[in-house]
Amino acid sequence: MLFDYYKKDARCMWCNRTKNPHPDYNEPIPTKIFLSFKKKKVELCLYCYEEEIKNSKNDPNNFCKNLDNRYDILNLIRFNSN
Repeated sequence: MLFDYYKKDARCMWCNRTKNPHPDYNEPIPTKIFLSFKKKKVELCLYCYEEEIKNSKNDPNNFCKNLDNRYDILNLIRFNSN
């Protein structure tokens, strides 16, 4: 799994981080764009990706379903907060 470590506009769609939280690194966070079952592009940082993999029990189908579910929930929250 290759993550982009120097993408200038990197932003995790789950935690909204843009900078590496590690104190020794002054760089953007490593991210990767994943494609959900509904063909949504979801950019996740390494930490959020690992959490999603753990929550999906390392099953790629569960991982993609979880991406769709969380994406939809976050969009509802953002829509209702405006």
